[in-house]
Amino acid sequence: MQELLGRLTALDPSARETLTVISYFDTLIEAHATGEMLVRGACILTGCAAGFVADRTVLRVAGTGEVDRSAVAPDAGVWPGHPIAGSWRVWLERQGDAHVNDAMVLERLALGLGIVLERTHPAAIARRSLEVLLDSESTAEDRAS
Repeated sequence: MQELLGRLTALDPSARETLTVISYFDTLIEAHATGEMLVRGACILTGCAAGFVADRTVLRVAGTGEVDRSAVAPDAGVWPGHPIAGSWRVWLERQGDAHVNDAMVLERLALGLGIVLERTHPAAIARRSLEVLLDSESTAEDRAS
């Protein structure tokens, strides 16, 4: 991996930063980080506020790392963002021009939150429960749990 990183850096100096973003989010995902931890990670990497909206759930973390519990989802297009699933999305509150890795941070944040929300969001849990009930190969024990 280090050899690959060295070759990529020689070709494109921003490649090292891009691989750092990927590695950072991969580590958080492998550690089963919460949605808040992932959004904080985006703030750490970018130095600006970030957030996500999933149905009626809105989480915004300021650039200082403090969670804004009273946040409302900004209108789409106000800040650079990336879709997660359906109408769910993430955003970065970057003032001025986007930085080189903002798009990668948004992509990896969306990927990580998609995984977290698929495991924990009430709509996803209900969908999985319904799938178990309707699956002809589910056992009675599976349906009861």
